[in-house]
Amino acid sequence: MKFDFEKHLAETQRLTQVGTWEWDVRSDTIVWSEEHYRIFGLNPGTFTPSFGAALPYLHPDDRTPVQAVVERSIREHVSFECEYRVIRPDGVARTVHALGAWRRADGEGETVLYGTAQDITDRKQIEDALRESETRLRVLLDDRERIARDLHDKLLQDLYAIGLRLETAQRAVATTPTEMDGVLRRTIETVNGAISAARHLVERSASESDIELEQEIRTIARAAEGVRDVRVRVALDKQALDCVPSAARADVVNIVREAVSNSLRHSVASGLSISIERRGAGVRVSIEDNGVGLDIARQRRVGRGLQNMASRARAIGGRLRVKAQSPGGTVVTLDIPGHSA
Repeated sequence: MKFDFEKHLAETQRLTQVGTWEWDVRSDTIVWSEEHYRIFGLNPGTFTPSFGAALPYLHPDDRTPVQAVVERSIREHVSFECEYRVIRPDGVARTVHALGAWRRADGEGETVLYGTAQDITDRKQIEDALRESETRLRVLLDDRERIARDLHDKLLQDLYAIGLRLETAQRAVATTPTEMDGVLRRTIETVNGAISAARHLVERSASESDIELEQEIRTIARAAEGVRDVRVRVALDKQALDCVPSAARADVVNIVREAVSNSLRHSVASGLSISIERRGAGVRVSIEDNGVGLDIARQRRVGRGLQNMASRARAIGGRLRVKAQSPGGTVVTLDIPGHSA
């Protein structure tokens, strides 16, 4: 059986979805293979190929870039490679990967440009689907970590405060009804705050930019004062508050809440101070107590608290330090660099 090379080549192009073309630049004559016509959705009997005639079939956003690539190839006699979208007459869009190179014609110089056009639509769809899947997975993992931090930093801290106040209420039963009434009232406020936080985590309705930093810090201070009658001093510089980026405020609030909670649980402090002030071009957030001090090594081993604080500090480009004071007490500082840092 005689081997029909032309038929075999046409069949190979159809199977691989690779069309070929040749362009005699001097005479502006272009020849397309059957597969090239098929990629464009055109009929060889009704369409005469030329660069100008083919250009309108390209996606409007791709015409100028492709034209620039081809004109540079002709001007500098260099090979080219590009990708563009074809809009067929029936409205179907296909993505094409094109290669072009030069060869000599009749020994008169490099005047013939030839190349391939491959339909890569299916491959592009698979690549796009993989990228979309990776993006969704990354978002899910980020959400999982953020939710874990929020649950620890807000709900668990409020629940712990509720437990402490109920212990105080239990002791107050044997003393005065007035003291018990105050403890129970503050406990109810904390319960309502925990419910509100749970609703926020479920609905995710509020953005980080909605956070009123001063109000949140003072709320944390009031809640702390309701536990074992701890005195809390708050010093918030207005200019420093304005310098905290909106995207960093949620993390700042949660770091302060975690530091205060640690102090209440571990330091047996009678006094706490929370301050936010300018430091050069940046901002410093400080939480200091007069308790027995925090066993930092033990906290790293047994809890997520310090890990969450450090993670949030890194997320906003800040630096967190926890230092035991002498003779007693602990100071937590968060330095947030300025915009120029």
